[in-house]
Amino acid sequence: MATVSSTPKASSTLTVQGTLHINAGQAWLSESGRELHIKAGHKVVLEAGNELTLNAGGSFLKLDGGGVTMVGPKVRVNAGGSPGNGSGQAVEAPLLPGHAMAEVHEAIPPTSLPKLKDYQLSEAAIMPLCGKVNDTQCSREDCPCLAG
Repeated sequence: MATVSSTPKASSTLTVQGTLHINAGQAWLSESGRELHIKAGHKVVLEAGNELTLNAGGSFLKLDGGGVTMVGPKVRVNAGGSPGNGSGQAVEAPLLPGHAMAEVHEAIPPTSLPKLKDYQLSEAAIMPLCGKVNDTQCSREDCPCLAG
């Protein structure tokens, strides 16, 4: 079983232009510290094979094969009141990445090309091609590679 974990230090936003599908093989468990707000433009369908329960403040509404059960200190039907409302969603633009520092690797020294610099400074129009055959031989007498 693979576990993927991510703990962002700031808010996290997921934006999908099309349809978002989530499929959990056993359970989809979600927890929010303060609020969970779900909003749909046309309809919300919550479907359960056996039971659906809404539980808050010591009261609950349960729908199951036995019927509809409402329990609370006072159950009101068509007695006025108003629905609660949530904060709504506020998608945030992604943060720009910080500027990465250049990595210095201790085992690999920086490359230095003094002969190439010499040609650049001399404003030579053409630099002769390297004729290096191996680590010790070159076809050129003035080999910049072997001279070092």
